[in-house]
Amino acid sequence: MGLLRSTCAGSETSRPAGGAHQGDGLSLSEARRIVRCRLRSLLGGGFRARLDASRIARKVITQSYAAGDVIIRKGVRGDLLGVVTQGKLVVVTPGSAALGSDPERDTREAPLIPGQTFGEWMLIGGEPSTSTVRAC
Repeated sequence: MGLLRSTCAGSETSRPAGGAHQGDGLSLSEARRIVRCRLRSLLGGGFRARLDASRIARKVITQSYAAGDVIIRKGVRGDLLGVVTQGKLVVVTPGSAALGSDPERDTREAPLIPGQTFGEWMLIGGEPSTSTVRAC
């Protein structure tokens, strides 16, 4: 069972601090740069947005997950932005609740690879997660 490294930025208590980044994949400084860039693109290019993005990026930590571990569950409110730094995650989105649809059969899975982010709207909009994210 392989390990996945994911970096989450949010409040200081959103995830317990892990060890330093090791092995192939993105470094902690690369993950911080991705967080800053992603937040700036979502918040706009103003001074306040750049300041907020830099403040949040400084709180980036590294956390390891084993294959099958759930990082975020659908419907949970949180304050994190995740960046895949090594390995792969999968985003699982249940099918619609439309009449006659089968949520199990209509479930969609989308892979996330190093450099991709997740949880943005949880962090900046306070929205609950619309999908479950788990390690592969």
